Amino acid sequence: MEDTVVDDPEFVRLKEENQREIDLLSLELLSNSKQYKRYISKNRPEEQLKLEEDARRLSIYKPRVAGLFMELLEEYENPEPASLICNPELQLIFKECVNKMIQHIEWTDCNFSSRREKENEYGDGDDEDMLFSHAYKPQASKSKRRETEMADPFSYWGATIRKSSI
Repeated sequence: MEDTVVDDPEFVRLKEENQREIDLLSLELLSNSKQYKRYISKNRPEEQLKLEEDARRLSIYKPRVAGLFMELLEEYENPEPASLICNPELQLIFKECVNKMIQHIEWTDCNFSSRREKENEYGDGDDEDMLFSHAYKPQASKSKRRETEMADPFSYWGATIRKSSI
């Protein structure tokens, strides 16, 4: 029974299509933006054209979108459900967007305040979340670093290795 499902051409087509989508998503999320744009322009010109068209449209309509956004923001506190500015669907999407932005700001403020508390707790303001942050203290100059190396011949990882000219 399972062999018939695996051999089904529709199943194989869907599986390959899903795999392509997963590969593209992985590529987009795991590569840096410059490499991803280069890949898209080279291997998927239709998607590159769509991105360029979207950027062109945004540059044309950006002032009007910003104005509509400001009008909707002023109208946001109005308890009347009917809007003269736009349709109810856009109003609903806008309200969801505003709520997500508020959540983002609250989350950012929470993270910032907890980071400040850590800095106050540890005193020096260094990033204590970094592994071995206590081991790395940047030196002011190369000469000072050499003096420190000579004064303390051992590193955090064991004996200091010095190369000598033969």
